[in-house]
Amino acid sequence: MTGLTTDVFFYGLFMDASVLEAKGVRSTQSRLAVVRGWSLRIGQRGTLIPDSNGAVHGVLMALTVADVDRLYAEEGVRMYRPVAVLAEPTAGDAVVRAIGAGAIL
Repeated sequence: MTGLTTDVFFYGLFMDASVLEAKGVRSTQSRLAVVRGWSLRIGQRGTLIPDSNGAVHGVLMALTVADVDRLYAEEGVRMYRPVAVLAEPTAGDAVVRAIGAGAIL
């Protein structure tokens, strides 16, 4: 993996590294994490919604910015918009600023 990287918080299908690898996307680091202040709403698609009492568990992955752009340009996920979240790795590592897929427009 080369290029600028960013941490991305996944809470659905993209938590599965093999799904990402099938799309040509590979993470250099993957760890379990929780994002507080958000809830997961599941309808036709799962999405993060602000909720001061909520918490969403998922996977925090380091991806290149180019991979993130390519991944979210796909037809099935193009409607997601990035939101800034604070992800707390469950292993006790420091809290990380990350990108989460937020409201569907």
